[in-house]
Amino acid sequence: MLRALTATAGVLAAALATASPATSTSVAAESLTGTWKGTLTQQDMPKFTVTATIRTLDRSSTKNPVFYGAPLHCKGHWRFLDREGSVYRFRETITSGHSSSCKGTGTVKLTWKGGDRARYRFSGGGVTSGGTLKRTG
Repeated sequence: MLRALTATAGVLAAALATASPATSTSVAAESLTGTWKGTLTQQDMPKFTVTATIRTLDRSSTKNPVFYGAPLHCKGHWRFLDREGSVYRFRETITSGHSSSCKGTGTVKLTWKGGDRARYRFSGGGVTSGGTLKRTG
């Protein structure tokens, strides 16, 4: 009996050691990748649009471009930070823009609602904005 338990424990330990966290990230990435668009609200500003393309959840990649429409006209990218359940966090870095309202960095939280919907929340530089995004591609 003790040998059977020891053998079972060994098999479980080996299975856990070889399980790849990248597998769950890959599945998550497939769920979230694509182009997302929406209209956002922010205090003391008219509504504005956002378009973000999520290509990867690789933590070292900056290949997730984002563009904020009028009146901001800001461009930048998102770098994936982490995920907890259906909430994905990204570091946003704005690299260019015509408006002084464009902030340099902040955190974007996308709460994936399944299918083609996600709730968007930004915080950084003393501002917050929010809205709903729809996958368009």
